[in-house]
Amino acid sequence: MRRNLIKVIICVMISLVLSFPKVVLAISPGETFTVSASCGSIEGSITASASNATIISASNWCDRNATVTATAKAGSVGQATLSIITVDATDTDKMAEANGVVLGSNSVTVSNPQPTSPSGGNSSGGNSGNNSSGGNNGGYNQTTPPVETNKSDNADLASLSISNGTLTPQFAADVTEYSVALEKDVTSLQIEATAADEKANVSGTGEVKLAPGVNTLTIVVTAEDGTQKQYVIKANVDESPDVFMDYNGKQLGVVKNLNDTQPPTTFEPTTISLDGKEVSAYHSNLLNLTIVYMVDDANERNFYLYDEVSKKITSIFKPIALLGKNVFIIDIPKDLQTRSGMKYGEVSVDEQSFMGWSFDDPAFKNYSLLYLMDEKGNKQYYLYESSENTLQLYSGQAGVTQERYEDVLQDFEQRGIFILALALSNVVVLILLIIALVKKRKPKKSKVVVKAAADDYHSDAIAQAENEEEIIPFDAWKYEDSIPDQGIHLQPYEHDSHLFDSQDGTNNG
Repeated sequence: MRRNLIKVIICVMISLVLSFPKVVLAISPGETFTVSASCGSIEGSITASASNATIISASNWCDRNATVTATAKAGSVGQATLSIITVDATDTDKMAEANGVVLGSNSVTVSNPQPTSPSGGNSSGGNSGNNSSGGNNGGYNQTTPPVETNKSDNADLASLSISNGTLTPQFAADVTEYSVALEKDVTSLQIEATAADEKANVSGTGEVKLAPGVNTLTIVVTAEDGTQKQYVIKANVDESPDVFMDYNGKQLGVVKNLNDTQPPTTFEPTTISLDGKEVSAYHSNLLNLTIVYMVDDANERNFYLYDEVSKKITSIFKPIALLGKNVFIIDIPKDLQTRSGMKYGEVSVDEQSFMGWSFDDPAFKNYSLLYLMDEKGNKQYYLYESSENTLQLYSGQAGVTQERYEDVLQDFEQRGIFILALALSNVVVLILLIIALVKKRKPKKSKVVVKAAADDYHSDAIAQAENEEEIIPFDAWKYEDSIPDQGIHLQPYEHDSHLFDSQDGTNNG
């Protein structure tokens, strides 16, 4: 008896549980749902990602500590997910990339609403079994919460204004994109906006900072039911340069907007003073180089080497990847442009144009020579071969074929023999000239003509030359005196000197 009573109680309890209405939190296909998230320390662009749902609106930029939202419309029956993900964000505290970080996500169940049985129970008389004729889906009725249909989906703006410049076109609630041109000294803008529905929420207003160039400003209106609408303002701040420098006969302007500029590896942001103004630049401690991003008259932008000592731009500095090598295009000095056997001009290397050299010899038509800077700051010559599309360091060897080299060598040998013969003949001529000069300068013995006297002690000699002039073979010097016939200084021997008196015929040695 007791056992039967227990069985009855258990059956009643099971019947009550199965007949109790079960409430499932879900939305119907086509209904909207929203996800919100805080940016925290993240700054950068974001995007929304949905599964089994269609995105209606979403924030596209994340400011620090701001709240971003996204709204989507549910798809078919099943699970629907909506997430907000960073695209190009940077953690400003840690300076680390944060691409792909999920800021927030929301998943909902999508199901078709089912009618609720008026009796709230089993239409077949409370049968708790699996009676297929009862139509009660397992003995209980499934219900969903009523969907509120009186919430407003109005996400329009009633007004939109800015503190500087004029919006183009004029504001209209159904126009979502605007532009404004601002002077170069404008650094911020005050945005004011009012929603058409007082129950809607507006974000993106207030004071926003501006950088030179195009600034994208987004105002998001969130309706009462979560529907969102974005109004975008493109604020273009004049970025024309304020500082100019001379370079190769032309003017280069310092670019102020460096938001989309990526400096080469090892270069860090810095500032330099030009014409009394602080401008942005980049410096590499490894290469000990400073570069400035500049624009020319043709609106072409490039990095340029800046010499902090001379305060001048010295060369273009264009980083490129060339056949597996990271190098920099630099100016080729004029004193290096002339090379024997080569022609300076524009050459094509790996479908890119460079200033370099081609070879005069047709045998080297596939070769070109380049002058570049490597990653260590060294200026190098590179030899390019087009048939194999290869690039290697140039050793500096002469660009001649073996046949041409042998011809040059033979010609050199012949010239060497000729030069040697010419040199020997010149030496012989020189020796002969020296000999001739020495003979010409050899001192002559002076010959003195005297008149012999009868009483000279050289009586034998004088007797033979009486009344005749006789040449006496002595070295002698005449006294250069105004008084004639005073005597002659004779030097018949190496160490003895005699004075011969021409009047009395005596030797006064």
